[in-house]
Amino acid sequence: MDKSSLNTYFHSLFTIRKEVVEKITEKFSRFELKANTVLLDKNVISTKTYFLEKGYVRSYILNEDNEEITTNIYTAPCFVNDFLSFFRQQPTKETYQTVTDCVF
Repeated sequence: MDKSSLNTYFHSLFTIRKEVVEKITEKFSRFELKANTVLLDKNVISTKTYFLEKGYVRSYILNEDNEEITTNIYTAPCFVNDFLSFFRQQPTKETYQTVTDCVF
């Protein structure tokens, strides 16, 4: 897997040795999702973090009338995750869904 986008992203954030970036990124694997696919569903514990290489993802909640309320739009390149769920190992409160075809 070509991890150049992910490596470049890390290096754009701060000064970091190449070997450290390679160690961090070794567990990442590339995959694609079609538009309107749920990446992370509400009430699920997030066990992974995703690097969005291409595309758009949105997160949303449902209000009391069961209407979708967008809480965030993720644009590549960036990390996509419910970090509170990931680090605390508690269920998500939002749903994360692709808006376009995406590469992670």
